Amino acid sequence: MEPRHLTFEQHRVSWYSAGPDDARVTVLWHHGTPNTGEPPRALVDLAASHGVRIVSFDRPGYRESEDAGPRSVSDGARLARAVLDEAGAGRVVALGYSGGGPYALASAAAMPVRVERVALFASLAPFRVDPADPRGLGLRWWRGMHGPGLGEVIAALRGGPALRRHLREPDVDPPMFIDRDIAALDGRWHDFRGTASRAVETGVEGVLADDLSFISPWGVPVSRVTQPCLVVHGASDLVVPERHARWLSHALPDASLTVRDGDGHLSVLDGLDDAFSWLLRAD
Repeated sequence: MEPRHLTFEQHRVSWYSAGPDDARVTVLWHHGTPNTGEPPRALVDLAASHGVRIVSFDRPGYRESEDAGPRSVSDGARLARAVLDEAGAGRVVALGYSGGGPYALASAAAMPVRVERVALFASLAPFRVDPADPRGLGLRWWRGMHGPGLGEVIAALRGGPALRRHLREPDVDPPMFIDRDIAALDGRWHDFRGTASRAVETGVEGVLADDLSFISPWGVPVSRVTQPCLVVHGASDLVVPERHARWLSHALPDASLTVRDGDGHLSVLDGLDDAFSWLLRAD
C-alpha cells in the first residue's frame, strides 16, 4: 500500500487509508514496535467485511515519516488528530497493538468525543505514571519479558546512547515468539514480516523514540480515557507479559479484559474478529 503524506510541525509524515472515505466509522490503527502504519492485509479485509475504513500513520522515525527527535506518548495524540483531520474522518474507534497501545490510549484521552471506543491488543502498560494515575508497574514492568524485547528495555533504561548501540546490534536469542506466533507469521499475519523490515530501512530512530517514550511518563494519565476499552492479551505472551493487560484493565475507568489461552504476542491478533464486532457496536 502506498503511503500518503502530510506536514506536521514542519516534519513529513506518511499515512495510510484503506476503505471508502465516506465509511460510517473509521478505525484508527496504531502500529506496534518496530513496524509501520501500513495496515496488514488481514486487517484491511476485516474492515472491508464490516464496511468501515482503516486510517493509520507511521510514527516519526519510521519508514517515510521524518524523525522528530524525542517524543512522549501524548505527542502521538496530536499527530493522530492531524492525520484524522487530513483524512476527513468523523466517527472514530481506536485500535492499538503492542507498542501502539499506549498511543491509542493517548489519542482517546485527547479526543474524548471523536474517539468512541478503544481496543488494545498485547498493549504495554505505563512504567512510570503521572501522580493522578494508579501506581505503575515499576520494576515489575519487564518481569516475564523474554528475548530481544527484554534486551531493549534494559538498554532503554540506560539511556538513549545505550539504546541506540543496542538497536544497531540487537540480541537474537532466546526466542520471544511461541509456536502459535510463528504459525501466525507464516499465515494470516504474514504481512508483518515485510512491514517490520521496512520500518527500519532508514534507521532505528522510530524504535528508539518509541522505547524511550514507553519507559517515561506518557504525558497523559490513563484515568482520562473514559471511553469503553477492550483489553485483549495472550496468556503465553513472551514480549509483553499478561500483567500489563491486568494493570490496564484495573486502571482504565471503563475496561473489560479478555485473556486468550494459548496465544502469544502475535497470534492474539486472531481475536480481532470478535473485537471488531465490539468496536463497531452502537450503544
